[in-house]
Amino acid sequence: MADDSKSYRPMLHAPVGWMLGELVAACSGVQGLALMATLHLMVNRSVKDDEDLTASLPLWGMDASVQFGFVRALGRARLKKEDAEKLEKITNKIEEVFDFRNLLAHGVWEPGKDHDTMIVHQFKPMSKKQPEVMRLVTAKDISEQLVKLMNGTGDMVNLLKAHGYLADLAPHHGRFF
Repeated sequence: MADDSKSYRPMLHAPVGWMLGELVAACSGVQGLALMATLHLMVNRSVKDDEDLTASLPLWGMDASVQFGFVRALGRARLKKEDAEKLEKITNKIEEVFDFRNLLAHGVWEPGKDHDTMIVHQFKPMSKKQPEVMRLVTAKDISEQLVKLMNGTGDMVNLLKAHGYLADLAPHHGRFF
């Protein structure tokens, strides 16, 4: 008989756990894309793959909200007003997905009543009106956020490509880059 204390038992129901992994990985890729967009907007042109990008090193590891803040600010400086406003709306929607990702990735989990549900708790400082947030999460909820992220990312890339940025980036085909 195997010693169960030495084998790993997943904490999350399989569908939720898999989709959470997909969301975390997708957000990482999109955050890298935000860094690329920032670089291209900073130098006001499309950057080639073989260019020395050591000047970008301070941007690596910054919080996604900071990186998207740079994209919005540089968009206001480089794009026509209406396109800068579009970019702001797009990046705000992308950041909503990142907020959801942060809730899931940093929350405290417990099983839901159904096989495909989990409950996540997020604890905030007592100074907040609501020190604890509790949310029932399904794989479908996470999947919907992934679609929102994919669509927002495609919109951001297409908008920036229309202005000559991210020229070397492969075309968006409904997948992450």
